[in-house]
Amino acid sequence: MKKFALLISLIIMLLSFTSCVKPPDMDGILDSVLGTQTLQEQVAESIGQYENKEIWTHGGFQDYTDYGIYSYTSANLNNNQYLKPVTYSDSEKLNGFIDNFENWVKTFKENDPEDELVLNYNFDRSIIDTSDYFYIFEKDYDIEFAYYDVYFFDAQTNVLYYFHNNI
Repeated sequence: MKKFALLISLIIMLLSFTSCVKPPDMDGILDSVLGTQTLQEQVAESIGQYENKEIWTHGGFQDYTDYGIYSYTSANLNNNQYLKPVTYSDSEKLNGFIDNFENWVKTFKENDPEDELVLNYNFDRSIIDTSDYFYIFEKDYDIEFAYYDVYFFDAQTNVLYYFHNNI
């Protein structure tokens, strides 16, 4: 009986860890087992079939930051349920989130210059213009920028940039 209780406890602990952070290479496996898709995958697939996906993470368990790049050979943004065209006023809001994200990247770099997210962060905000698309998802917390997903699609290069922060 004690072995059974220990086994159940271990299973519950593993499930609680996997519910907090889903490693990028496990997306398809967990989605097929659980029958769910993350918002990240829903937004990425709403554009069409991506050719390549790269995700870098800092942190884990509860507090973590992700940066991702999805590359497409072609994109269909007609009637997209998530992404909308960037306007001048939107670019100010978008830049506010990117400022916050880059401040975190700077902090990570000061603490660990070899961090995978720090080494791979390469977003150039000068590419933002009104031919591009974006989507921002925020959880409603009392603290601004506590939890967000920002998706920016560069129409000239067919690249979706993903910024996530949960701190």
